[in-house]
Amino acid sequence: MDRSRGHGPLTGQEAGRGALSGPPGTQRHDHHTARAERRAAPQVRGPHDHGWWQDARMAREPVLAVPTRFGQPLGPASLDALAIVLVGALAAILVLAGAGEPGSSTALAVGSTLGAAALVLLALRSMELFVLVVLVLRPAVDGLHESDGWTITDPSTVLAAVFIGVSAVWWIRRLLRGERHPRSWAGLALAALLLAACVATLGSEMPGRSAVEMSRLATAVLMFFVVDRLCEQTQRPDRFVAAVLGAAVIPVAVALFGPLFGLDRFEVKDGIERAIATFTQSNPLGHFLVIVVLVLAAFVLVRPGQPRLLAAAAMVPVALALVLTYTRLAWVSVVIGGFVMLWVAGRRWVLPALVLLIVVAAVASPDVGRRIDQLTSPNAAVSGSESGFGWRLGQWSDVVDLADRNPVTGIGPDVVAARLPNGQPPHNDVLRALVEMGILGLAAYAAVLVALVGIAVAAWRRARGSRSTTVALAFVGVVSSFVVTSVAANLLGQVVLLWYVLALAAAAAWVARHGAVPVATPPAEAELRPASEPRPDSSLPAARMVAG
Repeated sequence: MDRSRGHGPLTGQEAGRGALSGPPGTQRHDHHTARAERRAAPQVRGPHDHGWWQDARMAREPVLAVPTRFGQPLGPASLDALAIVLVGALAAILVLAGAGEPGSSTALAVGSTLGAAALVLLALRSMELFVLVVLVLRPAVDGLHESDGWTITDPSTVLAAVFIGVSAVWWIRRLLRGERHPRSWAGLALAALLLAACVATLGSEMPGRSAVEMSRLATAVLMFFVVDRLCEQTQRPDRFVAAVLGAAVIPVAVALFGPLFGLDRFEVKDGIERAIATFTQSNPLGHFLVIVVLVLAAFVLVRPGQPRLLAAAAMVPVALALVLTYTRLAWVSVVIGGFVMLWVAGRRWVLPALVLLIVVAAVASPDVGRRIDQLTSPNAAVSGSESGFGWRLGQWSDVVDLADRNPVTGIGPDVVAARLPNGQPPHNDVLRALVEMGILGLAAYAAVLVALVGIAVAAWRRARGSRSTTVALAFVGVVSSFVVTSVAANLLGQVVLLWYVLALAAAAAWVARHGAVPVATPPAEAELRPASEPRPDSSLPAARMVAG
C-alpha cells in the first residue's frame, strides 16, 4: 500500500525519509533509494575490515544513547564499548594506587588484570585500535612496579603478555582465513635475529635470564609484523606515527609538571639529578624522547599550516624534557638524526643555525656543559671516576674477552652484565650481539640494520603527498640516530625503544611499497556529488609536498 499517496498515514520516520529523498523519479530520490538498498543488503567483509568479528555481532549488540546535560543524545554507545571505558578507568585507578603506595601489591595486580581485560575487549572490536592504544600506554607504565622489584603482575609485563597473546590469536585467524602477506628483507632479518636469540638461549650460561630477554625481543619483532600487516589492511601508516606522539604526552607531563604536584620522578646519577618521568631510568627516557623529537621535526619540515605550528609548539616541552634527562648519547643521537633529516629534505641552510643553538645551550646551562665535558674528562664530583669515552673503551675490552666462551652461538641474551665485575651491560649493541648471540647473532643484527636503512631510503624515494613524506622523513631521522647510537649504547636491550623504532619501520615499509597514503573523500562530499560529475583519478601520482 502506497501511503505517500493518501492511502494511509505516514510515520515520522517515513515522512522524514520522503522529505530528504524528494519526489519519485528524481535523481535525488533514486540516490537515496539506492543507499537504502545497499544498507539493507547483507554486508560482506572487505580487506579493510580489521576487526575480529564485526558483522553479525555488531548487528545484534545492545545499543545505548548516551545523554548530555542538555537533554540531547550524544550518540549511540554499545554496551561493550562502555564496559571497555569503565574497566579501563578502574584499572588505571588501581594501578596508580598500587604503584603509589608501598605494599599495595594486590591493587597493582588487580588493576593490571582489569587493564588486560579491557584491552582484550578492545581488540575484539578493532585490532588496529588495540595496537594504537598499546603503543600509547607502554611508556606510561614502564616505571610502574612494586617497591620490591620486578614481578609478573607489573603493568608493563602484563601489557607485553596481552600484546603477545592477542597478536598470536589474530595472526592464527589470518592464517586460517588464508590471508598472506609479501615477505620483506626487514621481516626476514628480524626473524633471523629472533632465531639467533632462541639458539643462544638454548646454550645460554643462564637460561632463565636469557629466556626473559629473548621474550622481550620477541615482542618488539612481533610489533613490526603486526603493524606491517595492519598498515597493509588500513592503508593508514600515519596513525602509528601519531601513536608515537601520543605516547610522549604522559612522560613529558610527569617530567615537567610532576614536581608541582609532589611527583618527583628523578634519579641522581653521576652527581646530577636526572629526570626519569614514567621510566625506570633516565637513559631510556632520553632515547625515547629522541624518537619523538625527530617525528615532530618531520611534521615541521613537511606539513604546512596548522600541523607545522602545532608540531613546533609541541617540540619545546619535549626538547626540554630531553635536556632534563642529561643523557649525552641521546643528545648526540637527536643531533645526528636532525642533521640527516635537514640534509635529505633540502634544508641544509638550517644546519649552521642548529650548530649555533647547540653551542648556546651548552654555554647557557652549566649542567649541560658539564655533562658534555665529562665525555672526555672525569667527573670531579665523583671520586675515582673516568671520562665517558675512557670508561666505554675499558668496558668494551672486558666484553670482548667474553666472546671466546662461545663464539658461534654466544653465551646467551642478557648474560654479559651478569658476567662482568661491574654488572653493567656492554654499552655497544654490535659487541652485545657478537658476545651474547655469537657470529650468527652478529650477522643477523647487521642484516637488520641494513634492512632498516634500506626501508628508509626506499620510503623517501617513493613517498608522495604530505602524509607519506612525513612518515618517510621521520623514519630517516630515527634510523640514522638508531644506527649511529647503537655502537655506544644499549638500545637492543631496551624493548620500550624497539617497539617504536620497529613500528615506525613498518609504517615506512608500507610507504616504500605503495608511495602515497590515500585520502578518502568526505562522506558529505561523496553524497552530494552529482552522478554525472567525474570523480578524481586516485591512481594518478600526487606531487610531493616538501616545503623548500
